[in-house]
Amino acid sequence: MNRLVLPSTLFTALLGTSAAQAVDVHITSETIGQGYELIRSNGDVLRRSRLHQYLGLNLYDLADNGENNVFVVSQFRFDTDFGITDADTAAIPNLQNNQFSLQYLYVEARDLGWVDLRVGRQLVADDADYTMFDGALVTVHFPVYLGFDVLAGTEVKNAGYLESISTTQFELDGDGGYDDQTDEKTGIVIGASVYSDGLRDHHAKIGWRRIMTTPQTSPLGGEQSFVDMEKLFGSYHVRAHPKLHLALSGAYDLVSSVISDGRFVVRVPDLADHVDLELAYWFFTPTFEGSSIFNIFQTAPLNDVDFRVRYRVDERASAYLGAYTRFFRQGPDGNDLETDDLITDWGIRGGGKVLLGDTGRIGLDAFFQTGYGDITTLDLYGGYGFLDDTFDLSGRLTTVLFDDDVRDLLEGTSVGAEIALSYRIRDVAKFILRNEINSNDIEKVQYRVYGLVDLSFWL
Repeated sequence: MNRLVLPSTLFTALLGTSAAQAVDVHITSETIGQGYELIRSNGDVLRRSRLHQYLGLNLYDLADNGENNVFVVSQFRFDTDFGITDADTAAIPNLQNNQFSLQYLYVEARDLGWVDLRVGRQLVADDADYTMFDGALVTVHFPVYLGFDVLAGTEVKNAGYLESISTTQFELDGDGGYDDQTDEKTGIVIGASVYSDGLRDHHAKIGWRRIMTTPQTSPLGGEQSFVDMEKLFGSYHVRAHPKLHLALSGAYDLVSSVISDGRFVVRVPDLADHVDLELAYWFFTPTFEGSSIFNIFQTAPLNDVDFRVRYRVDERASAYLGAYTRFFRQGPDGNDLETDDLITDWGIRGGGKVLLGDTGRIGLDAFFQTGYGDITTLDLYGGYGFLDDTFDLSGRLTTVLFDDDVRDLLEGTSVGAEIALSYRIRDVAKFILRNEINSNDIEKVQYRVYGLVDLSFWL
């Protein structure tokens, strides 16, 4: 790997280094093309010719000390569809063709004494939620197995002052607010957490996060800020024994005054050196942005219990079996009367995978669910690499049978097949061409072609 030498007045100012830096430059590019047809509700055919372009530009070891404690990472995305026009999307808010977006771009400096610093557009994922924001995250590592972080910035939204370069699925659900402009207002993100740092078998974290809009006109008069999201969250993970792992986490929504999320997981890995066991419980209550109209509906929490066992025959073959149940109560009926009906789902899943020779593989996944809605899926897949794994040929057969006891139209059978060929040039480039065909009760023949060009190289 060559190291690119860049003149760096900025690096010199920030780091006090020489006027030229030997920088590790990593460039990634992923180009995805799709072609298929959709049937509109009126029977018209909508042809889609979609193109997605991802570009990553990353600079490492900016301090030129071999420790890579100062670096820049970024990813850009461009989406277009040659099968539709701007008129097709004009009536759909926040949807436009030829969309450029900045997914993330930040500068990170680690080990600045006890402090790590990250500045720019970034995604934070924890027990509270996923939050994408433009701002700063500061982490302090104390020498007593304790860490502290604080973040502040603006929420990345599909509208607002950075709409032209922003498109995200992590924006809070809202309804427009009092003056139908809430989503146009800047969302301020602040938060902090305390966590255990450097302990091998224990990890605990307690945190708080708030997202609030900038002041807007209130129906009560004057300018007022509104809290869109505010949560307390925490987690605890412990390896009580090499063959017993426990995890507990939860979040409390201060806007809706409900426990929004609770999880408990028990894992028993490498039992008798061949078996992994996992038992999980999940409690979840949907919550929305503070101004969302959905908050006027009472939403009953759901409860999931999931059990899985995985058996490794050897390094080349494994199988798994699992079962789950979900139960919840429905909300008020059409007359706003509470109901005591307990709705339950239960299902089982199983399958396995076998490696054939040096580069072949074959596997099967099956799933059955009944209760609120019945669905059965069978998925058979396999592949083989040849010419020293330069080429890979893979295929898949999938069958889905679904049945809804309430709505007769939501029942039927779907059968699909897929075949793909990939070509790899060392670790620098990969090309994939995939063809899919599907038949169901709505469309007898549904065809999709998918192409990908994946590049990754260092300068």
